[in-house]
Amino acid sequence: MILYLTLTAGYDEAQSSPQKSLGGYKSSNFIDNDMFGNFFTDITQYTIGQNRNEYIGLILKNTTGGAITGAKIWTVTPATSYSKIEIGVQLSLSTDADGNKYMEYVQSINSKPVQPTIAERELEGNALAIGDMIADAEVGIWIKRSLLISVIEADQEDLVERSGDAQSLYQEIVKGTSDSIEVKISYS
Repeated sequence: MILYLTLTAGYDEAQSSPQKSLGGYKSSNFIDNDMFGNFFTDITQYTIGQNRNEYIGLILKNTTGGAITGAKIWTVTPATSYSKIEIGVQLSLSTDADGNKYMEYVQSINSKPVQPTIAERELEGNALAIGDMIADAEVGIWIKRSLLISVIEADQEDLVERSGDAQSLYQEIVKGTSDSIEVKISYS
């Protein structure tokens, strides 16, 4: 099972930017496991100020060489995360005149897709069912990021702390610069 980036024209062509993965056709570029920065850009003062939802369209392809059963997808988010991640699955893909499959595509990273219902699927007990997939089958996966502004604001209130035993010396509190949210897929 491999997650691929998408592009709006050209099945299996190169697409190296997750922020341009707006649905459409499966690209030739897949998402590496255990790599930071796989989906969304950094959370900056600008993105906090804009506070807009972001959507990434991916294709999940069954590359196991055989049929799989009971596929499901969910997220694991640390308590200190600045983001909430939601997932939707487009099980039925459309077919173009050349026989290539494609999913719904949107105009920008902030455009909401129409087809799948996107919901929070935190932890395996609340996983989103994908179901059974024959060899080489593809489904569309939408991942939505929304910022948790109240968490960000609360975290930004504490900028310094006492330095050791000295009552009058303070040091800057080093803040995290990324969310490490896991997207997990299981199947039999």
